[in-house]
Amino acid sequence: MNKLLLVLFFGLTPILALGEEGLFAPHQDSSLPNSRNTIGAVIRVRPLIKFDIRVFGSQEEKEIYEKIPGIKDKRFLAGGGSVWPTIATKAEIEVGCADPGISLRPGLIDICNVYRATCTSLPCHTETGFLKDSATGFFISKQGHFLANYHVARECIERLGRTGGSEVAQECPDLEIEVPEWIGDSLEPVYHKVAGKVMLLRNLSQAEWKPSGNDFALLKIEYVPKAFLAFDLVPIKSGKKVWAIGFPAVTRRPPDALRSVGYSDANNSLRVSYGKVTDVTSVSSFQADADGVHGNSGSPVVDENGKCIGIFRDGTPEANKLRATQFAGEVMIARISEAYRLLRLSNLP
Repeated sequence: MNKLLLVLFFGLTPILALGEEGLFAPHQDSSLPNSRNTIGAVIRVRPLIKFDIRVFGSQEEKEIYEKIPGIKDKRFLAGGGSVWPTIATKAEIEVGCADPGISLRPGLIDICNVYRATCTSLPCHTETGFLKDSATGFFISKQGHFLANYHVARECIERLGRTGGSEVAQECPDLEIEVPEWIGDSLEPVYHKVAGKVMLLRNLSQAEWKPSGNDFALLKIEYVPKAFLAFDLVPIKSGKKVWAIGFPAVTRRPPDALRSVGYSDANNSLRVSYGKVTDVTSVSSFQADADGVHGNSGSPVVDENGKCIGIFRDGTPEANKLRATQFAGEVMIARISEAYRLLRLSNLP
């Protein structure tokens, strides 16, 4: 269906030319190569993270509490998931929660909402639920192997003592995986949680992840995917067309700007963005002017043949600024060729 027809069917204002800006639902952008297979390979990866919140009335009270041995350490829950300590004074947390950009930062909006709802007297101790927002991953084999970012699998890596790198298969209880399923003639899939174990198979060391940018890990679930992505390992050139697909969280775009580009704000549902490669000088990564925000971590970046050439890992500072209809700033994409080499993916089935 072309974009003019999409405007008529869905009541949208005209969509801007590809490359200007956009986190579109898949049915809004018919340009995604090999779309059914690409969408079918993409999965929602949900890190199980909570925040333990302690708020004090004075800086002195806070400092006394922080001197307790181990009080600032993250703790891992026996059944899966981790709890991050958040220690602040009332003045500190209220200044942070008054920041209009707080909604863009995963976890901080949860902390603020729980603080406002439950901290009626000080000192206050409360806890959030698990994060609602997710990240992204994608299948690379019929056996359920998938790739995600190191920083998304970080909880498992740290729980299991694998920060020095490992190729030992171990259960990862700190991630939930949701896979796509089409119902009837629906334009887009719905997602449901996979009940089987999530296994962490291979990860690089923390030193290889930071600052080099090799931000990936190999995992596997007990599930037979209906689609998976092939790789294109040839050198990447500036100007190459690319598409990223994943689950971006909320952005900072004002309502008028959203209407002008023809889509609702990101809400951690499946979205597609288009762009071109802008910088290939890094050995581990390349940059593109495709759109992306928190939640796109782990999004596959595909070329015009629908083959994966990279994994979304971060955005430049300019990419996180308020913008209207013109995209300013680039996203950082880890090269799939480096994942292939460093994780030794050539020996997978």
